[in-house]
Amino acid sequence: MVLGLDYSFAHPNLDCVKNSGYGFVARYIGDPDPNSAKYLDKPELNNILGRGISVVVVRETTAGFMFTDSGADHAGKSRSHCNQLGLWGIPIYYALDVDPRGLTQSERNRVHQFLADAARHDGGGHNVGIYGSDDALDWFMGDNCHWGWQTYAWSNGRVTPKAHFRQFRNGQSICGGTVDLNETYRVDYGQYPRPNEEVDVTPEQDQMLKDIKAQLVSAHDGRLGDIWGELTATHGDVSDAEAHAKEAADQLVRASDGRLNGIWVKLLEMEERIVRIENATIPAGDAADTPDTPTDND
Repeated sequence: MVLGLDYSFAHPNLDCVKNSGYGFVARYIGDPDPNSAKYLDKPELNNILGRGISVVVVRETTAGFMFTDSGADHAGKSRSHCNQLGLWGIPIYYALDVDPRGLTQSERNRVHQFLADAARHDGGGHNVGIYGSDDALDWFMGDNCHWGWQTYAWSNGRVTPKAHFRQFRNGQSICGGTVDLNETYRVDYGQYPRPNEEVDVTPEQDQMLKDIKAQLVSAHDGRLGDIWGELTATHGDVSDAEAHAKEAADQLVRASDGRLNGIWVKLLEMEERIVRIENATIPAGDAADTPDTPTDND
């Protein structure tokens, strides 16, 4: 478990935050409002990351903006802001800051539509999260929304198993700022920098990894060169083949529970271990015939 803070206008001292044991902060993104302190900017981001603190991003203009606004419009503004900041590959949480039990069916439908539009505009549900109560996460997480940030508000003490992290106390004076307190339940909760640790996978994902490992191991008898040769012949030069291979792997795991990065890291580490074994067993005279192993430099 990692403890973290979220805040808007009254920022805490980041040295104090780090020294107090907090590992991440959640900050607002999007087009600025009249008080620009609410929104994360590059100098603040540099100060956060420079102290070894991770960052999560959230979008909210009004408490019920998902009832009236376009998910595609908000996703476009939010992703553009993330890209300008250099926050690549992280999900964006959209805040439903109301009690969902009081929503009409029409309002529920609008939230579903907002998230669906955001997912379509932003490359899929693995880029979309929701902030809200336990019911909000239970009702609205799914194909179009993979990430859940729960608040204790309106949750009556219950923590949904869908939550990646949870806001458990509001309005605290800490390190000179006014902040809310949070705790994580997963290694990957949508933070930047993206985690390099291995993450939990479903039985289906674990079997997929085992199948890939078996295919890689089978290259020991000399088939690696044939496989890579066919790939490069079909898709052009090595860089094109590598891009195609990574795209194929992404497609295989994109439907997972928001853990694409962790799974890809696991695949790379597995491949590197196998290549080291392969290189250690290839006779010296045959080494020149073995193609280089592609790596992801992103």
